[in-house]
Amino acid sequence: MKRFLYLTLAYLSASSCIALEHEDYSIGETPCDQCPQGKVFLLKDSTSDRQYQFPAKMARVEKMLQHDDKLLVQGELSSNVKLFVLISLNDFEPLDIFIGMNPALSPSNRYLLYERFYPRFGPDETKTSVIMLYDLTKDHRKQRVTHFEDSDEAAISAGNAINASHLTEDEPVWVEDPSERQSLVALAWAHGEDVASVVLAEGNRRRLILVEPDAHNAIREFTFQNPAELPPLGQAK
Repeated sequence: MKRFLYLTLAYLSASSCIALEHEDYSIGETPCDQCPQGKVFLLKDSTSDRQYQFPAKMARVEKMLQHDDKLLVQGELSSNVKLFVLISLNDFEPLDIFIGMNPALSPSNRYLLYERFYPRFGPDETKTSVIMLYDLTKDHRKQRVTHFEDSDEAAISAGNAINASHLTEDEPVWVEDPSERQSLVALAWAHGEDVASVVLAEGNRRRLILVEPDAHNAIREFTFQNPAELPPLGQAK
């Protein structure tokens, strides 16, 4: 039987947090002189002496969800950038670590939608959004762009790309025409988690992308000149 657990940390201030605990696991902070934040977060198993230290660059922990033998923890690197750590509860070792922006979890917490940019570095006006879909029930190794495994790009390549028109063999390509660069407007889930809805701005157009995760990520796209013409996301199936 699949088991989901979703927990959110409560904060007193940016530097003081209430420890997160439930019957099996807890996340707390401990001082760290060598860490950029002056502290580091630890995941502890209340039934044993197992613990996992999160990357020192994590500024705070925001959310934690459990699915069977995996734990996904969402932390913050900066005000806009999130750090996701997927941990095996069998050995308390990280299975996957990746970064992204504007995350949207599906109602059952099975799927994670998030935004990344390409190119990763450079002026904002040269970037285009790439929307990723991550499935917690799938093998994490099958959700990575394999030729990014040994590079910095691995940190932003977790999941399957939704707006694949900007990809060549799973690798983002430079979008030369500024009118064709895409920027995120909204992420949402419709019909429970049957449909992931993505709205992107592309020049003076708006593009609505509907993805059905349970149908092998089948994609339908609609383009509109006027954002007011977009159908309600819940009726766009």
